[in-house]
Amino acid sequence: MTHFESEIGYAILQVRLVILSGFQHRSVIGVFFLTLFPWLLATAAQPVTRLSCNITRSQTIPQSQIGAYPHIIVVHSAKLSESEGEEILLAGYGLREKRPTKFGSLQKDAKLNVSVRSFDEVSDELKQLQRLDDSDRFDLPIFWCDDESLNEPIGNAQITTSIARKDRAKIIAKTLEAAGDIVTGGVNSEFFFYAGNRKQYSKDFWKTPAPKPFDGIFATAVDFHNRLAARNIQLLLVLIPQSTSIYPGIATNIDYNPTLDGRVNFAVGDLAQALSEQGVDVLDLTETMLRDRYFQGEDGQTQTAYHRNDTHWAPYGVKLAAIAIADKIAPHLQTPQSQVALTESSFVTTFQGDIRLLQSKGAPKEFPALEAPIFVVKGNDPASTEWLNTNHSNSPVQLIGDSFARIYLGAGADIASHLKHLLKRQVFSTHRAGGAGVLRAEWLQLSPSPLEHAETVVWIFSERFCAVPQCWKILEF
Repeated sequence: MTHFESEIGYAILQVRLVILSGFQHRSVIGVFFLTLFPWLLATAAQPVTRLSCNITRSQTIPQSQIGAYPHIIVVHSAKLSESEGEEILLAGYGLREKRPTKFGSLQKDAKLNVSVRSFDEVSDELKQLQRLDDSDRFDLPIFWCDDESLNEPIGNAQITTSIARKDRAKIIAKTLEAAGDIVTGGVNSEFFFYAGNRKQYSKDFWKTPAPKPFDGIFATAVDFHNRLAARNIQLLLVLIPQSTSIYPGIATNIDYNPTLDGRVNFAVGDLAQALSEQGVDVLDLTETMLRDRYFQGEDGQTQTAYHRNDTHWAPYGVKLAAIAIADKIAPHLQTPQSQVALTESSFVTTFQGDIRLLQSKGAPKEFPALEAPIFVVKGNDPASTEWLNTNHSNSPVQLIGDSFARIYLGAGADIASHLKHLLKRQVFSTHRAGGAGVLRAEWLQLSPSPLEHAETVVWIFSERFCAVPQCWKILEF
């Protein structure tokens, strides 16, 4: 097989997997791709891909299971020797007919030159075998490795696992756009996604003229910036990616690597770029969240920046956002820092999630509460605690947001509390679920007027509302 033939075959394979996963995941998605790529079904192949890699984590078989199953599949973690060290998972027989295999005995740091194929292409019989995988990295692409391929000599391998990735983000975006309100994903459907609309995945969605009397996100944001700038007030527009934009591989059951594939909410990125060109200071949190979407908790467990059982970010996501926002606005603030004594602490707590509120929309009736660390800001003395709990409209920093700004309010883990801790300046926070756009009218009517003391306005909301024209209207002030 030539390199070109492998590229074409792998590209066809990836789209075919999208189609098949669509039928398994959401019938409407499968129909969508069947309509879009009918000619692929006749030509789709199952190519074998050559790659060189280093084992970074070897999966062992507990002694207790060696005699319990005739066949056991083990999954090792690996990094490609090229392609900027892309992480992958390698699956293969660890035990075959009760006998240990060469693949199962691989150790960390082993260097391989192997032939692989997508794990989705192996037989259903293989998929039903006992599988051992302690990686907790269900976002990584997984490949099947035959034991015989380990005998291939090292050298002259063609790295083809990144083939056709330039189109993968677009395919995932189309899949998400066609998805329903409720989507569950993951190995055991343990990740829950909800969105009232997914039009933000449609190219140039923000260029569609808004119905009167509304003005759309672009015109409204530019006008708001210009009016605040005329008063020497900085506007920082903060776009919060939905969890489907941070964990799109889980939501669509399509292999996804943000480093190689790029963002799937590229239309939101285009909007942010267009606003920046008009002078609007935009903080698009997509790259921030993608970079740290997984982290290691103090208990050693892999945690996520967004809740698996909620429509919002987890406390760690709030902390990431607050740091990014503080870095952007701190240089513009003239108000002296307060001498308050604030500290941040963390502990593990249980989150029920808001999935229980969405059962009427098709959310699962049974969904477990999940444990996750929460990062809490507290005052070290009564005066500092009172300062932290103050929310007054004459503050130098004004925060206008939706439910992402409201979550964890009262626990000292909301984004305003983190900003107060980082900036050592007062932050006034006003928020409403889905109302970051229309809430500005009420904010402008506050007394004393927030415009009298504001140095920076942080306007923060979920990306999905950018595609809802009824949220955006130019306001004169």
